[in-house]
Amino acid sequence: MTYIWFYDITIVQPYFAVSEYGTDGGVIPEYGAFVAMDNGMCTLRETTIPEQCLQFSGLNYNPNLGPYVGGEPRKTHPKGNYADNVWFSFPGPCFIKPFDQKSTTCRNDPAMKGGLCPKGVAPDGVTCTYSFDVLGYVSIDDLVGITSLPVPGSPTQNFTDRVQFCKAGGIEYNFDTSFSNLTFWNDPLNVTANAERTKKMMTLYSDTVTAGKGVAANFKPFPNVTDLTAANPPCYVNNILCSQNALGCRRRLLAQVCELCTVDSPECVKKPSNAAPFPTLVKQFSPPRPTLANGKPAPPGTVGAASSTVVGVVTFVIMALTILV
Repeated sequence: MTYIWFYDITIVQPYFAVSEYGTDGGVIPEYGAFVAMDNGMCTLRETTIPEQCLQFSGLNYNPNLGPYVGGEPRKTHPKGNYADNVWFSFPGPCFIKPFDQKSTTCRNDPAMKGGLCPKGVAPDGVTCTYSFDVLGYVSIDDLVGITSLPVPGSPTQNFTDRVQFCKAGGIEYNFDTSFSNLTFWNDPLNVTANAERTKKMMTLYSDTVTAGKGVAANFKPFPNVTDLTAANPPCYVNNILCSQNALGCRRRLLAQVCELCTVDSPECVKKPSNAAPFPTLVKQFSPPRPTLANGKPAPPGTVGAASSTVVGVVTFVIMALTILV
């Protein structure tokens, strides 16, 4: 079976990432740029490691921003539009190599350590930038209804998983023909329908926790959004755009993402008039690239020297849930 896992995540961003991305309206406030990662490594752009990945530790003469957590909205997609969808990126150890090539040497390289905190260690934005706790999971086969369908010719026996369903000729969803043997995926590009699908997923998880059968006895319920918002700092403390916005910002969803307010609302928290202004942050130094004998810049290699690390502390403590499928 394939599962959707739910995590309770705490992050503290590095100083220079806050400085670099604090005024970037293309990212979620409090986050850096989303860095695509596949099979345990930063996704290549053709054959090149993207600069944002190298900036996790200042490789190839890029500024050393630290292993920041990225977050950007992804409301539209060719196979599903979700109004509240956010993609997050969490750089782990040896982030330039796939899982099967992560050597002990690479994992222990200070320039490749990534941001994951050792178990039991809270992030501080210097030693590490994020930690997580597993809440639980749900089966996708259960969610979409595969395990509720009877096997043809065996009315008393349901499918056990998607593999058995597909071998029997079942189709979960075919985008070329818009056909499915299930009703769960009807109208996959409809934002309202997708919001309902998300609710069904969360309801299934909550019901699983309540039932507490088998391994689910160890699952933890979703936290209350109001409680999370009260526990987290106001957005204006961590982001300059929220600090300067006349209408303030609000935290939304279990992911606790900050959103710039465009209308006055009780959910919007404004920076008090007597609060100190947002601090002026210094941007990280970009080391000069070496030059060739003819005076032209040397071409970048795959990895190179890291810039010196100078870290200040700006604390973010954000409880979030991400879904990994």
